[in-house]
Amino acid sequence: DEKLSNEQPSVDHRPAEGSHSSPGDEQLCAICLDAPKDSFFDPCGHCATCYACGERIKASGNAICPICRENIRTVRRLFVS
Repeated sequence: DEKLSNEQPSVDHRPAEGSHSSPGDEQLCAICLDAPKDSFFDPCGHCATCYACGERIKASGNAICPICRENIRTVRRLFVS
């Protein structure tokens, strides 16, 4: 008689060995990986790209958010102080 366990397996959120991510990578544009994320998409509000890449996505004719696939109406600059 085996009993089923209700315990959830633990999840390790550390980068895998050999991964090339470094502290601060989460602040870089998900498209070019060079510039900082400094824009967000309207109406979904996702902040995933630099302004230049966001504008390029918007102008591409396939203006959808790379995170949620919602249509992008506008790309707005994000100012952080």
